[in-house]
Amino acid sequence: MNMKINLRWQLLLAVMGMGLILALLSYQVQTASLCTTRVPAAGGTFVEGIVGAPQHLNPLLSDPYPVDQELVSLIFDGLTTYDETGNLVPSLAESWTVSEDGLTLTFRLRQDVVWHDGEAFTADDVLFTYALLQDDMFPGSAALKRLWQAVTVNKSGPYSIEIMLPEPYAPFLEATTRGILPAHLLEGSTAVSLPASPFNRAPVGTGPFIVNPGQNWDRDHLLRLTPNPAYWREGDQIAALEFRFYPDETALLEAFAAGNIQAITNVSQTMLPSVAAQPGTRLFTAAEPHYTALIFNLTESGSALETVEVRQALAYALDRDRLVDETVNGQGVPLEGPYLPTSWAYNPALLTAYAYQPITATALLETAGWRLLDGAAIRQRMKRPSTCGCLPWTIPRTKNWPIKLPPNGVNWE
Repeated sequence: MNMKINLRWQLLLAVMGMGLILALLSYQVQTASLCTTRVPAAGGTFVEGIVGAPQHLNPLLSDPYPVDQELVSLIFDGLTTYDETGNLVPSLAESWTVSEDGLTLTFRLRQDVVWHDGEAFTADDVLFTYALLQDDMFPGSAALKRLWQAVTVNKSGPYSIEIMLPEPYAPFLEATTRGILPAHLLEGSTAVSLPASPFNRAPVGTGPFIVNPGQNWDRDHLLRLTPNPAYWREGDQIAALEFRFYPDETALLEAFAAGNIQAITNVSQTMLPSVAAQPGTRLFTAAEPHYTALIFNLTESGSALETVEVRQALAYALDRDRLVDETVNGQGVPLEGPYLPTSWAYNPALLTAYAYQPITATALLETAGWRLLDGAAIRQRMKRPSTCGCLPWTIPRTKNWPIKLPPNGVNWE
């Protein structure tokens, strides 16, 4: 009897074990199918459309031209760059240090970088680039020239650069994101001759994409870039990036609707509804590093704003959410304070939020003495009697928009 019972248990355990094995195998098959991902086939050209055409494919001359800035960012690298979270990280520099007094920045450069033509990148390239920015005849922004002329740049080794500031200035590191030029190709060039250099139409950088030689974008209205194999060390899937240039947004939208381009580099607020209406369109949005602000005039001519209550009332009276929705088709983010959230100086704990509160705004204006008289369309405040029959300072009565404070020709206290 005992032998039969043991045999039954052994058979039962064997069946259960086999079932467990089959279940595990089935689970592995199902899991493998769930984890399957689609990988794009290698090759192909991605075509983008953009309004305008390049002027100078040169990081020292690109500031006034949005098209140039877009392309230069793909061709050149700076000592530093911004990552996807807005933090400053090394690029051509391997690392950097700041002296205790904040006056000396020392950059240790990468030694594994080559230019698109195969030449090695060194500290000489950095020294050459910054010397052009310091030249009295530099044809770019005057503010940019003044910034670089205020500092001293020294080569402290084949792969080391020191920048000495006259006083601590934390935002200076942003200036090192500007692309570096190859000294070996521009040797003998001066700041004056730089805009006319053939280099600007056949640039050589260290960035992720290379400009194919022999291109004429004025004639062909396009520019073709290929991946830099030294940059994409793990390989790349795309064969080329092609930018096609259009004279205006109407022509750009027509090309997009016809399928001649696969993407639009930048969609303006006015064009956004038309682009979004195209079948199969996907919109990608990213915050831009600039903002628009209404600045109070606190000089003598703006004496109507001398009290904090009036300034607070104007802030509370501005419906910024509606302003964003109606003027830029929602392509904006209300900002508190002068610093972007991605800035190292941004501290929300120090900011006072001014949401749209028209009742609060009205109460503050009443408290400050700005009254809306019966039948009047504008608020008035008179601190002393008028002897000339002139109206006092006035604040136009507006519901949501920026407020202008025009004097009426009389200085009121």
